[in-house]
Amino acid sequence: MESKIAALISLRLNPVAMLWADEKPTGAVRFKEDAWGCIMWLFASAARGKTAVADRQTFGCLGGGTG
Repeated sequence: MESKIAALISLRLNPVAMLWADEKPTGAVRFKEDAWGCIMWLFASAARGKTAVADRQTFGCLGGGTG
């Protein structure tokens, strides 16, 4: 999805939105089950145009699990 506001103000990276869903999109990046990783890497992937997902088994760090 293209953001008109992001284009007008010449953002280097895309805006990121977080959505709740019952199903994971195919091809989305995520951490391996029960593996540690900072949730910010998922946000960074999303800012670069990829779809990222997290669930109870793949949220990465304690901050991501708390959020």
